[in-house]
Amino acid sequence: MVWLAGLCCDGSIGRFGVVLDVLVLGVGSMTPPGEAFTGPSRVYTNILRELGNGDADVYHVSSLKRYAMSRLPGRSFAVRSTTSDGARRMIDRLARGEKCVIWVSGISPHAQWALEMKSRYSDKTSLVFTAHGLVTVEARMGYSYDERAFALEKSLLTGADACVFVSNRLSRLAGKEYELAHSRVHVIPNGVEEKFLTSISPGTVATEIGGKNYILAVTGVRRVKGLDFLLESVRSLGDVDAICVIVGHVLDEAYDTELRSKYSDLFGSGRVRIMSEVTESELLALYDGCVLSVLPSEYEPFGMVALESMARGKATIVSDRAGILDFLHPGEDVVTVAYGDSSQLGAVLRRLLLNESVRAEIGAHGKEAAARMVWKETAKQYRALFENLAVRQP
Repeated sequence: MVWLAGLCCDGSIGRFGVVLDVLVLGVGSMTPPGEAFTGPSRVYTNILRELGNGDADVYHVSSLKRYAMSRLPGRSFAVRSTTSDGARRMIDRLARGEKCVIWVSGISPHAQWALEMKSRYSDKTSLVFTAHGLVTVEARMGYSYDERAFALEKSLLTGADACVFVSNRLSRLAGKEYELAHSRVHVIPNGVEEKFLTSISPGTVATEIGGKNYILAVTGVRRVKGLDFLLESVRSLGDVDAICVIVGHVLDEAYDTELRSKYSDLFGSGRVRIMSEVTESELLALYDGCVLSVLPSEYEPFGMVALESMARGKATIVSDRAGILDFLHPGEDVVTVAYGDSSQLGAVLRRLLLNESVRAEIGAHGKEAAARMVWKETAKQYRALFENLAVRQP
């Protein structure tokens, strides 16, 4: 029996029992319970959970202000999780005497520890980095990063033994930004939690919308998310009986103000509303209550919310910029529109809103596709990569 250990974003240590032929040290952020909008941390948490579903117990230490103890088979550790030194000492103890793969999921300050570990145990350690987006690309699109993020991304992408991208589209973007050897590049899609495939009764949030037919867009309010493109299309619907509900945090206040001014007729009449604070269970209810969902982004390395919508059996529309399309059959299990073409999106919305049988057919195919992309299947690909790297170590 060997172990998978997780270094959390707060500097604490989680230890996950799993039958692998290698010690894996995971560096990433865990998803807070019940949080709906989690992005990369959802990937990290679900992969660890699936890898940890072996024949051993799973331990996770998350104390921020005191010592925390986890008793493991045959040994126990005390970790002071308030300091990086305490976490580093824990990792040092875990890594001695075993082949090791360090998995870094996304950019965080703790990724620097992974690079140090790679350097310290270079003869027996492999480094895997999963990119959920690209700092260099996103900065040009208005995302805010400090200088350390740029340096970390470059160090991880150029120094990792394997670079995992969540779509072919993201891989191609990375190839334009960095010189990456083809042998180090791997594409592994994100997944969906199985609970999205099961039947859940609608909650109060969906009811609060007032029983109206609504188009759902689960996305942050940021320019690259294409909400002006979506709202222009909604405006073109005229007297079609449907409103648009946008669910996500306001990430760009200036853009939010711009939208509310430009589409004041839609906001003023209640035809468009933004819901910034919902729980995961409320999000599931919103998926269940919608007529269809839309992901209109200009930039979307993968698009997990589209996969979640499909898992709920909803007809789902995505722009042609979404990375998830690399793993789907556009026109069959998802509907694709050209980003920025509001006339095309408006026509697609109208057709689907007025044709329940077409929506149902697309939703059924989408649910079948989503069922093939659960986290268990994604974790198998990570496991194979980790084991392959361990075999290559001297």
